[in-house]
Amino acid sequence: MIYGMLQRLLLGTTFVLSVALQVGAQTFYRHWTPLPGIYNPSAGLGNGFRVSFVSVGVANSNVVWGIGGELPPTTAPPSSYVFNKWVRSTDGGTTWTTGNLQISTGYTVGQLVAIDAQTAFMLTYNGIGGGGEVRRTTDGGATWVNLNGPNQMNFTLAGSWPDAMTFFDANNGVVFGDPQPSVTGAFQVYTTADGGSTWTRVPAANLPAPIGADEYANIGSIAKIGSTVWVGGTNQGGGNARVFKSTNMGRTWTVGNTPFPDVLKIAFSTPTHGLIASAPDLASTTNGGTSFTTVAYSGPFYAQYDLASVPGRPGLYVATGYRDPLTTANDYGSVITSSSGFFWRQIDSTAVRYDLDIVSDNLGYAAGNNPNSAVGSPPGVHRAMWKNTQTFWFICDFLPSRVGSAAARREVYPNPSSNGQFTVDLPRGSQALNVFDALGRQVLARQLAGSAAGMIQVDLSRQPAGIYTLQISSETGVSHQKIQIE
Repeated sequence: MIYGMLQRLLLGTTFVLSVALQVGAQTFYRHWTPLPGIYNPSAGLGNGFRVSFVSVGVANSNVVWGIGGELPPTTAPPSSYVFNKWVRSTDGGTTWTTGNLQISTGYTVGQLVAIDAQTAFMLTYNGIGGGGEVRRTTDGGATWVNLNGPNQMNFTLAGSWPDAMTFFDANNGVVFGDPQPSVTGAFQVYTTADGGSTWTRVPAANLPAPIGADEYANIGSIAKIGSTVWVGGTNQGGGNARVFKSTNMGRTWTVGNTPFPDVLKIAFSTPTHGLIASAPDLASTTNGGTSFTTVAYSGPFYAQYDLASVPGRPGLYVATGYRDPLTTANDYGSVITSSSGFFWRQIDSTAVRYDLDIVSDNLGYAAGNNPNSAVGSPPGVHRAMWKNTQTFWFICDFLPSRVGSAAARREVYPNPSSNGQFTVDLPRGSQALNVFDALGRQVLARQLAGSAAGMIQVDLSRQPAGIYTLQISSETGVSHQKIQIE
């Protein structure tokens, strides 16, 4: 794992080409549809360079923004990348307006938050000497105004670093930054109640004190539900990271403990349940972030780039990143879970998507890399923005039958169980559920109403410890899985 400033600079700048995943004749890009028309499909930016977007922001079903920059035609060190581009669509990704960002020399772009077709915010920071900016456009991207100044913010000081930002509505927002003064000061946190025109620094008395000189927040590690916001931290001085939480739009803060030294990504699907990723490690909370417990998950999981919940679907999350260790381009991709992180399914591979913004169960966008025009199937099609309009819950339920047999192993957790209580994720069209002990005796029989699907509880608490067989009959066949009571 890369620590300190090097981690912040390089984690989001691992670039590879994106090509479609083929499984037989089935292409799983039907879930993430590449959006053409952002730049010339045959010439990239028209100068031989490609484009990569590192952050995407969705304002509503029609308006989406992205920020990023140029990638050279061939692999080059991170210093060769120029982050200077913005894009915007007001018709759901069908057509795009593009332009150049105004940021200070030596600065790179971080996180983007979209408000509407005219207004958006972005974080920028100086990766060498520190310092940062929050910039706002109110004219559809034509100008991006630096909000460092009187009655606004001050990230110009040595060691200042804006880490994460969110808006709760068009008026109320918060920016969470490193401690300032560096080492000895309080976290630099600002709130606005007038759409970003003025900002107020949160008093130190309303913030948890840093536990060391090397504790700060991770870039873009932020989640919100309603007026509650969570920010994932890191502790480079030893010990574990913390999660910072506010229930009043950033005006006062509490803190929760985690089992990891880094909280690279954080997402909440309900006010009480959330996940934190320090890929390949994962932890969950059921108490709103007061404490987190490591998840012993199964299936492919990676979230080095992003982790997002699906609004209105408790327990449903999407993540993007790469397998650890990273060996080939096939190790990149996106994964999905409907079991609060216990079981993960792969949506696709080889595509590099740095950022997700999922606004409903059937609408989400992803931002990432655009390959050279000679790459892709067909060549030149795959762009640096993707859109999904399929129901994420349906994708998660449908994937096993696409990538496996009709009797694909079902998801059961916890397994083993210490008390005989199991949660089973039923396949679509389930008709009956039976459980047999090690001698083949039936200990549970349940007929399922209609064509059931989704999570159900299985109570074997009256059975002794041992190995059992779970049998599920569905429209596509019969599956068997071993389960254990400890």
